[in-house]
Order: sequence, then C-alpha cells, then structure tokens
Amino acid sequence: MNEKIIKSIKSDIFEYIHTNQPARIIEFNHVEMTATVQLLGKFKIRGQEQVPKYIYRVPVGYSRSKNFAERVPLKKDDIVYLSFSEFDLEKILTSGLPESFVGDDKFDLNDAVIVTCISLKNQKMPDSNQNDWCIFNLKTGHKIIFKEDGTYEITAKKLIMNIDEEIEINTPIINALNSQFNVKGIKAESIITDTINALKSAIIKGIDFLLHKHGGVQGGPSDTGGPK
Repeated sequence: MNEKIIKSIKSDIFEYIHTNQPARIIEFNHVEMTATVQLLGKFKIRGQEQVPKYIYRVPVGYSRSKNFAERVPLKKDDIVYLSFSEFDLEKILTSGLPESFVGDDKFDLNDAVIVTCISLKNQKMPDSNQNDWCIFNLKTGHKIIFKEDGTYEITAKKLIMNIDEEIEINTPIINALNSQFNVKGIKAESIITDTINALKSAIIKGIDFLLHKHGGVQGGPSDTGGPK
C-alpha cells in the first residue's frame, strides 16, 4: 500500500479516536459532578492546528458506593486527566443499564470522563508526612493526617461537629492543655469519670474552686459550709 495512503489513514485515526488527554477545568458543577474542560493538546486537522477544544458536561470520576461518597472540590484552572469511553456514555449514564453500541464514534471526545487530577511541575505537595494518608489545605496549611503508626492528627482553624445523638469517647486519658472547655445544654449534663484534674481552674456556677476563699474562718480542724 502506498506510504502516503497509510500515513493519511493513521492521521485520520489520530484525529478522531482518542484515548487519554490532559485538560484544564473551566467550570465545575459540584452537585451533578460534571465539569466543562479545555483540552491542553492542540489538534491538527488536515494539517491545520486547531484552537484547543472545550468539552461540556464531562462526568467527574469519584469514590462512591450506594450510601457513601467522597468529593474533591475541583476549581477553575485545575489540571485533570481525561479518559475516553469506547461506548457512547449518554444512554448508559442516563439509564444505568447495559446499552447496545450505536454508531462509529468509539473513543469520541464527547465520551470523556475525568479520572484524576495531575499537578504541574511547579505545584508541590507538602514535604511532611510522606508515609501517611493525608488531606491538605494547601492554601491555609491545615490538614487531616492518618499516620502510619495509627495516630490521627487534625490541624484546623476551627473544628465543628454537628451530632444528632451522642458522642462516646472510650479512652484512658483526655488532655486539654491550655484550653477552655465549655459544656452548654438545655438539660442536665452528666460527666462520669474517676478523676478530673483541673490544672489552672475549675469553675462551677461562677465559683473558681482552685482560687476560692472563705472569709472569717478560724484555723484548726473546724469545717466551713459549702461554697458561697
């Protein structure tokens, strides 16, 4: 076969059949888990270099089971990696059922899926916790670390927990160093423990039990009344 014809056939295949490509996030829909992306590769069609294409409503791959899901908050200009489906995704993603293959558009640009994020060479991760599983806030430095030795470490500006029922903590010791512990409720609160050590102060109904003193008390074995 003529070499020119072979080259032309290969060119057509490369122009219209796609496997994997990097792209830039233009817009992210965090509810539908879809994104508009711009391809970073410039195609040549019949020898003419094209403006990088936009692809709309690209599904974003993420961890999900029936009752649980994990979402990465993609932002504009994040770099992602696309994979192109061998089958038309439109009907499959609508029905969730097996569908017959229709048409000749295998690995078409419109059947892209975002499979992961990738970093530019100048986008570095923190150099700490290299052996741990980590969630980093690269902007503020806050993090959640699941350490290799079984320790969990949370570094946060503020920790908010909204609990529907109750909190159970089974531990031999809780250290709240240089901290203020507030318990507020609309009914009686019970704290059952063997020992509470208050190193700086223990205040109940406005009375500091470490610093509180009674006036008019004589020395000796006599007892005073309750706190006033």
